[in-house]
Amino acid sequence: MKLRGLIHNYLFFNIRELGGVRLHRATVIGEMGTGKTTLMARIAELLLQHYGEENVNIVRSQFLGNILKYLDDRPIQCLLLDDPLYYHFSHGFSRERKENVSQLAAIRHIWRKTYGIQKGLIILLVATQYYFVLDPFFRNAPLLMFKSVLNDPRDRYYLRKLVGKQKYMELAKQTFKIFFKRSEEAKSRVLIKPIGAKARWIEYQLPRINIEKYSVDDTPYIAEKQKHILGLDEKDRQILYLRLKGKKITQIAEIIGLAPSRVSERITKAITKLGLE
Repeated sequence: MKLRGLIHNYLFFNIRELGGVRLHRATVIGEMGTGKTTLMARIAELLLQHYGEENVNIVRSQFLGNILKYLDDRPIQCLLLDDPLYYHFSHGFSRERKENVSQLAAIRHIWRKTYGIQKGLIILLVATQYYFVLDPFFRNAPLLMFKSVLNDPRDRYYLRKLVGKQKYMELAKQTFKIFFKRSEEAKSRVLIKPIGAKARWIEYQLPRINIEKYSVDDTPYIAEKQKHILGLDEKDRQILYLRLKGKKITQIAEIIGLAPSRVSERITKAITKLGLE
């Protein structure tokens, strides 16, 4: 099945027939190097072809807050949130993350009030290397696209539940082909799980557009975000990573080789240092 055929009714409309302002979400999940950004670029390209470049605003960013800054008054907003690692890292702690996700959930109203939009479509595509630790707003998107299996046991468990054992095994075989057989053909396939329907495979062509020209992340903005994470030492980052993965304090203490009280102390100091709560 071809890409455009399956997602046509979800992403492609007659602009004149749009009723009100809609928000349609899709999440692309897969390991680094499996072609998530390429898939999003192909979808963006199809949107440009369907609606016309004058009607589509494409914004690509690694940061939720940055996405919201670049909305405009065109009737189609294609927002590409590409591997927002800072927000995965801060899962469960960051007030900023929660506020930005809340803003994204209300983005239709923000867009309508800011630009006076009465009819339009916001398409939010999120590419991620994780599934279980995602905010429910992304994890439960009506359209999920899997480019590979993931190594985390909880990710594997939920993926099998979502797509079924057979499709999961097919996805695992595709993942092996991408990484160990360098199969470009495997990279041009994606396992789609629409809400209310069974998972199925679709194929797509490589995009011709240069997705980099739509990136709005400026160097100072990125540096400001990254310096918070880079300010932690390796042990602190490892402790927080294990905690975010659901490990207990005692389990982390055993893995890291510290007393449980020291692990708790380091977590508290790291959260304070990051400005999280």
